[in-house]
Amino acid sequence: MSATRMITYYEKEIYESDFAINQCCDYVQLMKKYLEGGTWTHLSKTKGKEEKKQIEKPPYQDPDEWPGCSYYWELTRFLNKRESWLEDKMKKMGKAYQPYRYVAPNKCKKPEEEKGKGQEQGSNKSEIIVKIVNGDGKGEEKIRLKSDQFGFSVGESRAKFNSHPYGYLCKLVEKEKKTKKEKDEVCEVIEKCIYHTRTLGGGFLWQVDPGDARNQKAVYGYYNMNRGTDSYIEDRVDLTLLEIKHLFEWLGMPKDKHKEDTLFSGDLLSSRVIKCKEEKGVREYIEWLLHFGTFENFIRFFCLDDFVDETWMPLDIMKSKLEWDDKKKGPKSSNVGKSSFPLKDPTEYKPNDSDSYKKLKKLSAADLKQMLENVRILTLARSYKMQEVIDGISN
Repeated sequence: MSATRMITYYEKEIYESDFAINQCCDYVQLMKKYLEGGTWTHLSKTKGKEEKKQIEKPPYQDPDEWPGCSYYWELTRFLNKRESWLEDKMKKMGKAYQPYRYVAPNKCKKPEEEKGKGQEQGSNKSEIIVKIVNGDGKGEEKIRLKSDQFGFSVGESRAKFNSHPYGYLCKLVEKEKKTKKEKDEVCEVIEKCIYHTRTLGGGFLWQVDPGDARNQKAVYGYYNMNRGTDSYIEDRVDLTLLEIKHLFEWLGMPKDKHKEDTLFSGDLLSSRVIKCKEEKGVREYIEWLLHFGTFENFIRFFCLDDFVDETWMPLDIMKSKLEWDDKKKGPKSSNVGKSSFPLKDPTEYKPNDSDSYKKLKKLSAADLKQMLENVRILTLARSYKMQEVIDGISN
């Protein structure tokens, strides 16, 4: 692992390009101030004029919404390198393989050595264009993908922030009358979770429709935008992976079996796909998933190995108690502290009510801190693995 270069913390890249002109405190100080309920001064430049504003907006920006950073460039490099692994894997399985090529958005930041080189025309939005590679090496656009971060949603207002896991943990600490030291520890846990999940391994990819600004007919719009609000998933990466696993299982079933299978009845993703599988956007997403062949290939392609157990079941981030191994750059190898979902009762995680974050709000401050730490550890481990693929250390 020592041969790999350091992973990129896009939060730092964005902060230094946009926020560093503001009050002169570093990112950690600014986040701590925000979590403690303070406002901060934003110095913006509009038409050459400087304007100071007191705002409550969280002092961070997701890299997948920031076209000027290098996130999409690095992600596209990873995807293209990983295609060679998938081609070899599919051939060994005796399955058909159609090469895909991924094209980065036009506006994403590129390294100095890449500037000025002829690049394929990409999207002017924060989207990756996926092309099917023909026999002559040319590509035909198949689908467009957009990333979305693993971390929990955070509203731009103080009220919305307080109702979500990060803000709720801050309120819980106040309610439990913790000491100043314990409050500082909570701020550090939240700051580290946000900072470390805004790395290369911190997102899913969802299909978008370039002709539909709100993506109401695309997977990004009807599924990803609803994974947190009024959803049993509560923005959780583990439950999202469980639904993707279910969808792969459905794709491998006889066409009529799923009609009587309760496995998919509460899934936001499977139920929508099964119902609307002939819609163009849904059909394109199914075809993209079929490109990987199996859920196991999907997990390995995207370096999500640490998120699942040896039976390919996602780890439960609410029940696991993971620890970081700095030498390994991942969770400690021992299975102690890992907890995966029960194989026989997935419906336990599908309550009938629609109270967003209801399950998370049943956790104590200590359990909620551990859950955020689990997400941080798993995401950071994935980022290191993805960087090794880019650097050619791992295939």
